[in-house]
Amino acid sequence: MLGHPGRPVAGEPDAEGRQILVLPFDSLDAARRRLLAFGPDAEVLAPASLRHDLLAAPWGVVARYGPPPRGHAGERVRTVVITGGTDGIGRALADTLLRRGDRVVAIARDPRKGRAWLERAAATGAGDRARFVAADLSLVTEANRAGTAVMAEAGAVDALVLCARRYRSARTETAEGVEENFALFYLSRYLLGHGLAPALARAPDPVVVNVAGPGAPLDVVRWRDLELRRDYHGGAALGQGGKLNDLLGVAFAQRYAGIAYVLVHPGVTATGFCGTYDAETLAHVETMRRTAKPAAAAVPPILAAIDAPPAEPLTALVEGRRIAVDGPDFDPGAAARLWALTKDRLGSLAPHEGRPR
Repeated sequence: MLGHPGRPVAGEPDAEGRQILVLPFDSLDAARRRLLAFGPDAEVLAPASLRHDLLAAPWGVVARYGPPPRGHAGERVRTVVITGGTDGIGRALADTLLRRGDRVVAIARDPRKGRAWLERAAATGAGDRARFVAADLSLVTEANRAGTAVMAEAGAVDALVLCARRYRSARTETAEGVEENFALFYLSRYLLGHGLAPALARAPDPVVVNVAGPGAPLDVVRWRDLELRRDYHGGAALGQGGKLNDLLGVAFAQRYAGIAYVLVHPGVTATGFCGTYDAETLAHVETMRRTAKPAAAAVPPILAAIDAPPAEPLTALVEGRRIAVDGPDFDPGAAARLWALTKDRLGSLAPHEGRPR
């Protein structure tokens, strides 16, 4: 829909899993740029002029709408680090970036999925631009090790995209004694953001894209029980984790001038649904698998942030719509409080594990 101010609309998937998306765009040029990001599995139905343009593109002979390689027409190749890059939104983004010619470092837990992703990249001629780092990011030691590995190889990182998280119906602690949601959904993002800041600072237009759930009220945070030792619920753990990442964004933007920080809520998306579920939650997840929008539909706003980082230090997007980040739910005092608590928690671990900054 050109010139339409509305929000994206997703239809129900058909028997083969295909889904029609109605997407608003300001112009044909904007539509052309963004639709290329969906890759060869997407097909434009209307308007006819745009469909014809994309079908006639030279690279359409190989893949229906795969974007042209970077480096052509003077376009710069970017280096993008993605956590959770072998599943869900992370994988959809990684594949899109490789198709268009960027370099991708995927950090994820399962080496088998990592090898499969590398094999797919090699099969499409992108093997030399794909790198996999195996790490269980729920462990502080592993998050630090992954960050060190990236720093050792990358001269500059254009974008860090944080996607990894996992649902637990029952409260679980890591081998380091940290509640797993707090460790994976929050601490790993804290550690990788700060750990890769020097490499990000070397890029011309660096950005951190934190795929979380911005905009929840501040009162979802249990300040005296951040690891939910009492009255644990998996949904509450993810809700609090999203708010902690809001505050992480506030603190990061204050600390690192010149590195844009973008919080993204993609909406209900059919991701990898990693985790362990009780029967009630599993039934809800199965419904989501059938009705949620595909992971590819969450990619365009992330790509937009990578390609043209906002001028503002901190931005929050909910399904492509900007929300205010200057109100009480993004309180700098609360961000400073969380920063201090985070340093204390990392300091309580073995000295070589925490490395607080």
